[in-house]
Amino acid sequence: MSEFIERAKQQGCVYIDDESIEKSFITWLDDKVVDNIKALANGNYKDKEQYYDFVYDTQFRMALLTKPCNKEKLCGTKRFKKIS
Repeated sequence: MSEFIERAKQQGCVYIDDESIEKSFITWLDDKVVDNIKALANGNYKDKEQYYDFVYDTQFRMALLTKPCNKEKLCGTKRFKKIS
Protein backbone atom coordinates (compact mmCIF):
# COMPACT_ATOMS: atom_id res chain seq x y z
CA MET A 1 0.00 0.00 0.00
CA SER A 2 2.67 2.50 0.97
CA GLU A 3 4.51 1.83 -2.30
CA PHE A 4 1.32 2.50 -4.27
CA ILE A 5 0.77 5.81 -2.47
CA GLU A 6 4.34 6.87 -3.26
CA ARG A 7 3.96 5.88 -6.94
CA ALA A 8 0.69 7.81 -7.16
CA LYS A 9 2.43 10.84 -5.66
CA GLN A 10 5.23 10.59 -8.24
CA GLN A 11 2.56 10.63 -10.97
CA GLY A 12 1.00 13.81 -9.57
CA CYS A 13 -1.86 12.23 -7.62
CA VAL A 14 -2.92 12.31 -3.97
CA TYR A 15 -4.30 9.17 -2.34
CA ILE A 16 -7.69 9.70 -0.69
CA ASP A 17 -8.71 6.25 0.45
CA ASP A 18 -9.67 2.81 -0.69
CA GLU A 19 -12.92 2.65 -2.62
CA SER A 20 -14.15 0.28 0.07
CA ILE A 21 -14.21 2.41 3.22
CA GLU A 22 -14.44 -0.56 5.58
CA LYS A 23 -10.86 -1.46 4.68
CA SER A 24 -9.67 1.64 6.51
CA PHE A 25 -12.14 1.67 9.38
CA ILE A 26 -11.95 -1.73 10.99
CA THR A 27 -14.47 -1.88 13.80
CA TRP A 28 -14.62 -5.64 14.20
CA LEU A 29 -11.01 -6.03 15.29
CA ASP A 30 -10.15 -6.65 18.91
CA ASP A 31 -9.01 -3.45 20.65
CA LYS A 32 -5.60 -5.02 21.34
CA VAL A 33 -5.06 -5.62 17.62
CA VAL A 34 -6.06 -2.05 16.79
CA ASP A 35 -3.74 -0.74 19.53
CA ASN A 36 -0.87 -2.84 18.16
CA ILE A 37 -1.45 -1.55 14.63
CA LYS A 38 -1.46 2.04 15.90
CA ALA A 39 1.75 1.41 17.84
CA LEU A 40 3.48 -0.23 14.88
CA ALA A 41 2.36 2.50 12.47
CA ASN A 42 3.60 5.19 14.89
CA GLY A 43 1.29 7.82 13.40
CA ASN A 44 2.18 6.97 9.79
CA TYR A 45 -1.07 6.72 7.82
CA LYS A 46 0.49 4.72 4.98
CA ASP A 47 1.93 2.15 7.37
CA LYS A 48 -1.40 1.84 9.20
CA GLU A 49 -3.14 1.08 5.90
CA GLN A 50 -0.48 -1.53 5.11
CA TYR A 51 -0.98 -3.28 8.45
CA TYR A 52 -4.75 -3.34 7.89
CA ASP A 53 -4.05 -4.94 4.51
CA PHE A 54 -2.08 -7.66 6.29
CA VAL A 55 -4.97 -8.28 8.69
CA TYR A 56 -7.48 -8.41 5.83
CA ASP A 57 -5.10 -10.44 3.63
CA THR A 58 -5.74 -7.82 0.95
CA GLN A 59 -4.06 -8.60 -2.33
CA PHE A 60 -5.75 -5.99 -4.50
CA ARG A 61 -7.14 -2.54 -3.73
CA MET A 62 -9.12 -0.05 -5.73
CA ALA A 63 -7.93 3.39 -4.69
CA LEU A 64 -9.50 6.82 -4.88
CA LEU A 65 -7.03 9.44 -6.07
CA THR A 66 -7.29 13.18 -6.65
CA LYS A 67 -5.21 16.05 -7.96
CA PRO A 68 -2.86 17.80 -5.51
CA CYS A 69 -4.92 21.02 -5.75
CA ASN A 70 -7.72 19.19 -3.87
CA LYS A 71 -5.50 18.02 -1.02
CA GLU A 72 -6.43 20.89 1.31
CA LYS A 73 -10.10 19.96 0.89
CA LEU A 74 -9.43 16.61 2.58
CA CYS A 75 -8.82 16.10 6.26
CA GLY A 76 -7.04 13.38 8.20
CA THR A 77 -10.24 11.69 9.30
CA LYS A 78 -11.00 10.87 5.65
CA ARG A 79 -14.14 12.94 5.73
CA PHE A 80 -14.48 15.57 3.09
CA LYS A 81 -14.79 19.23 3.83
CA LYS A 82 -17.55 21.03 2.03
CA ILE A 83 -16.41 21.99 -1.45
CA SER A 84 -17.91 25.27 -2.54
